[in-house]
Amino acid sequence: MTREKRRAEEFDLNPSRGFVDQMAHFMACLREDRTPITSPDEQIGSLRAILAAYRAAATGRFVSLKDFAE
Repeated sequence: MTREKRRAEEFDLNPSRGFVDQMAHFMACLREDRTPITSPDEQIGSLRAILAAYRAAATGRFVSLKDFAE
């Protein structure tokens, strides 16, 4: 679709309850012996990125994800 000679995308977004939905999914996986959508390694990577962002915001300096390696 275009608007005023600019391309525009339309998305149908389903509302999410964020953490509540994540925990419900995880608990269902435990009960039903299923694999979660994301792996533990992916979740650890996300946590490293969040911790690095917090440290960078607190210090005002660049922080490498390597600073949060195992």
